[in-house]
Amino acid sequence: MDMKSAVTLQRWAGVFDKQGMHLPEFKSETKAAYLVSGRSESQSISGPTPPNLKTKNAGTPISLQTARELRRALFGDATRTFTKDWEQCHFEFRDSNSSIPYGLRANLAGPRSLILCVNAYVIKHLLSNITGDEEKIVGRSPPCPSATEQTDALVEALCDILWKLSKEVDSSPSEDCGRQVIICVPGKVECFDTLGYLLADNIIEKLWLYSFYEMKDLKVFIRRNLDVFCGQGGQGAILFVYSVILTHGTQNIRSELGDCQQSIMTENARPTQAFHNLIIAGTASCFLHSGTVRYDRLGRDLPIPLVGLHKRSEVGFLFFDKTEEDSKRTQVGCMLRTPLQPIWITKVNGSYGLIFCTMKDLVADWKTERYFSVHYYIGHDAQVNPTCISIDTRKKACLDPSMEISYWDDEEEKERKQPSLERLLGAKWPDALIDWNGESPYY
Repeated sequence: MDMKSAVTLQRWAGVFDKQGMHLPEFKSETKAAYLVSGRSESQSISGPTPPNLKTKNAGTPISLQTARELRRALFGDATRTFTKDWEQCHFEFRDSNSSIPYGLRANLAGPRSLILCVNAYVIKHLLSNITGDEEKIVGRSPPCPSATEQTDALVEALCDILWKLSKEVDSSPSEDCGRQVIICVPGKVECFDTLGYLLADNIIEKLWLYSFYEMKDLKVFIRRNLDVFCGQGGQGAILFVYSVILTHGTQNIRSELGDCQQSIMTENARPTQAFHNLIIAGTASCFLHSGTVRYDRLGRDLPIPLVGLHKRSEVGFLFFDKTEEDSKRTQVGCMLRTPLQPIWITKVNGSYGLIFCTMKDLVADWKTERYFSVHYYIGHDAQVNPTCISIDTRKKACLDPSMEISYWDDEEEKERKQPSLERLLGAKWPDALIDWNGESPYY
């Protein structure tokens, strides 16, 4: 077959494919046919080339079916994909000599909450290295990791999240484990032809999947190939999300969502509460409450039971929205309000943040909640200095009468008297006296 015939046949194939028809397969040994399709002869014969990684693990190329299931779990539709801000996002620490060396940069709105969730696990591992002698009585000193300690904490955080989400498999080569983690890494060429069934984004169609059955092997792989998630110009955040979904299993996610939601992200690639619960609690529940709610406020049966969390989350979640009426505010259940670690993701008026306390037994011993300090981090470069907030629950806060919120105040007046973040903390620690230590309050 000459070049002209190959080009003509390729054009006719495109016409038939758009109309849902398919030409019969043909075989050609000519190099021209491969050049027309945009692939080299060696690629067409031997298949896609795996990425160049520091590992002996033989990955497998992603299939069209797996890619479609991934997209449906994320967006409910295989023809939707991540936005530009996600494509530009990777995991990056602030400088180790900065005033906030424990913080990951989260300047982009779309993936910000994911970065903060990972940062919560980074904080967890940094706190685990604080000894009793170093820990201050009121928890005023945040961790100050070196560049090496930053890397160690990020590796631990990524592995911790993925291992917690790993599903049990029967084909595990490890008799002691029976769990599987799947890491997604892009290759250089497409692993399949989308043919209109899936919107190509130059990432998902090139993925290679690497399976791990032991934590030690997982840590070695991520440490050696950390640039996959942290490299400048890379799509580390997207690759980590894909790894999370495949590790937990798309069927498990659909089961946990139930009939309440079709996906864990919105159509414009904004994470839902199910996404956050999946990362911090290990289950894609759509709700903030604990247990299963079967009745409404009037005691009537709900058409669909609302399944919340049934065990304490490792990282907590706190919520406040000033537009809600005081009598109808969203209540956060104890499984998220009192986590296993003194670390909380916050959502205040639609904006995400991170709160943590260096007193590791804060959530284990009520006596430590008398007087302590928490650190607040928003992830954005606009926050130059750390924010330390002292909380005193020993006696009810005595406010200036002119600053007390009344029934007649509108939202602007309430915000002036008591910032939204302060009201969120007041919901967690009622009537506590909150001191910003000279810092400007977050509204």
